[in-house]
Amino acid sequence: MSSHLQVTSFLQTTNRIGTEEETFFFGESAAADPFGRLLVLGDQCESGYLIHFDLEKIREARGMPHYLRHRRPASYVPLAESREENAAEICSS
Repeated sequence: MSSHLQVTSFLQTTNRIGTEEETFFFGESAAADPFGRLLVLGDQCESGYLIHFDLEKIREARGMPHYLRHRRPASYVPLAESREENAAEICSS
């Protein structure tokens, strides 16, 4: 499996709080695990967070090709042919 399909890792975002000139910063820094579950969601107060990242979760997430589970390769050709026929009809009208 190609590694570019497995972009599963921890994600963290940071955001300032307060106002600077005409820009308002709303805070709400966050961190999520490789499955998209929030580990922390900050509020609009200045604060810091210490988060433990269990690196085994990355390996676990990458071992679950959930996006391939419902593939139906046998239907690809008929679908493509059907779309091609419809496009030909629309364009010839």
